[in-house]
Amino acid sequence: MSLSHRTYVFGDYWEPKGQLSELGLLISKAKDRRDPVAVTMLTRLLSTWFTELELPSDPVIVAVPPSPNRVDALAPKLAAAMATVLQRPLELHWLVRAAVTGPVRDTPEHLRAGLAALAGYRAEPAVRGHDLVLVDDVILTGATTGHLARLALQAGASSVTVVVVARTRRVLM
Repeated sequence: MSLSHRTYVFGDYWEPKGQLSELGLLISKAKDRRDPVAVTMLTRLLSTWFTELELPSDPVIVAVPPSPNRVDALAPKLAAAMATVLQRPLELHWLVRAAVTGPVRDTPEHLRAGLAALAGYRAEPAVRGHDLVLVDDVILTGATTGHLARLALQAGASSVTVVVVARTRRVLM
């Protein structure tokens, strides 16, 4: 059992001068404004990229679980799109989040690593023996995806590959 050597990131959320990139604007519309047209545009944009990734031969697609108070989160929609494009199983309940926390982007940097633990994430026993592809919309520090990957591996997942649409502010991995 090992965390995949790869974290795939499609693009950058910010331009070098601090303005939203085109990708960042699309994610912002889809995620923060809950714009269904932006979600559709984003999933179409990512479709070809999903097929070009070097993934395990028989992966199960999972998503970073949304906050319990956010039923229309973007990551599960992106995971569903990926599962459809790749014709792979989608299991949105194999990773679970129990608690509501504030957004990572609004948390002071020195507290971000602990935020993932406060969210009450857990991996269900169903992950055992499966290669997981963990999908998220934006990665800031890697704390959440790293925490979830460790939980999945501890629960018996064979491997975890992280796929993220955009990185923000810092180079992470």
